[in-house]
Amino acid sequence: MNVCTPNKRYLTRQLLTGGKVFGLSVVTVDASGRKIYREPFSEECHSTLWVDGPIIVVKTEELNDFLLSDIEMMLDNGRSYADINDYLASSSLYAVDGEPCTAIIL
Repeated sequence: MNVCTPNKRYLTRQLLTGGKVFGLSVVTVDASGRKIYREPFSEECHSTLWVDGPIIVVKTEELNDFLLSDIEMMLDNGRSYADINDYLASSSLYAVDGEPCTAIIL
């Protein structure tokens, strides 16, 4: 797993954020790390990095080895992104507007 770098554009097949699962999306983390910008993919753009896997946006304070191992275990057990989204939403692990958040690449 990696962390998205601020001010870089990422193209991902799946984005899990705010209790929703989005399909093909362009994701940008602002310089402060407090805002994630998402837009549906419409055309290729110079300097956009392709991510062959989902990006998940969680509260920075909740990001730890335990959470990462839970997500990996769910993926290894064939759980869907909708299941992972339900887990993150029901556990209040998604950041709300203005809270520090981290976008992780699986």
